[in-house]
Amino acid sequence: MERKTLQLHVRPEWQQIESTRLQCEDFLQAMDFPADVRESLCMITSEFLENAIKYGAWIRSYQSPFQAYLERLKLVASQPMEDEESGLGLVRIAYEGEAIIDFFVDDNDTLSISALFPLTRPSEVTT
Repeated sequence: MERKTLQLHVRPEWQQIESTRLQCEDFLQAMDFPADVRESLCMITSEFLENAIKYGAWIRSYQSPFQAYLERLKLVASQPMEDEESGLGLVRIAYEGEAIIDFFVDDNDTLSISALFPLTRPSEVTT
């Protein structure tokens, strides 16, 4: 099976989020992925972009991305329940998207993140 890759160079602008989500949807549909997989992967893509635009410079102000994440969790825990914005897009990616998240910061303080999405869910694996 030929391996295909969707590569996009996206400017950090709000308008780019929906455009990128649609490109993701088109690519996955052309690859004949089921609707639920397309929905999860496109949500992951959108959340990554939104979080990169909102918090990219904020994350670099901490010693590590993990420390920034813990600080954000503390802020969310102290918010009233009525607040609609949690800032927990990465948790949404991991939980709702069922993705494995990894990250690293290079020597230029550029944060790179990845989400691995298993096409076979653990509940479908037989022993």
